Amino acid sequence: MPIHLGVRRSPIRTVEQALEIARRSLDFKGVAIEGIMGYEAHIASLSDAVPDARLRNEAMRFLKRLSIRELTARRDSIALALRTAGLQLRVVNGGGSGSLVSSGADPDLTEVTAGSAFYCSGLFHHFRMCISSLPPSLPSRLLENLRPTWSLASGRLRGLRRGRSG
Repeated sequence: MPIHLGVRRSPIRTVEQALEIARRSLDFKGVAIEGIMGYEAHIASLSDAVPDARLRNEAMRFLKRLSIRELTARRDSIALALRTAGLQLRVVNGGGSGSLVSSGADPDLTEVTAGSAFYCSGLFHHFRMCISSLPPSLPSRLLENLRPTWSLASGRLRGLRRGRSG
């Protein structure tokens, strides 16, 4: 019996589904897929260093390691298939505050997304590998070397890329 541990935030989970969306986008004048975004919520949002919870923490880290392998392979195969189909992907995004370390290790990503951990909220107090566990001055130093990218549709910050802004 299969067990699902993810959050089902996106209906696009396979290469075939991504290619179908790409094909359908051709029906809309002025629409072009220029990037894909992944958010590993069950890696990025689940504590794995809770005090007095050694067994739970070990189980959580084990599940996260399995998920990181699976999701990295899935995201990279989707990006490759879309590029092979002729799409010019400018952005391949992944991550979340709690998965910046693992997502940042994926050379196929063009950017990683950090969110609320920059505010050191309580959600991230018990993460083993999270940006909020870095010294307080380090996130601001990291930001000095990152260039924000904005969504034209919403006017909101979409992510950060390497390189100085300005």
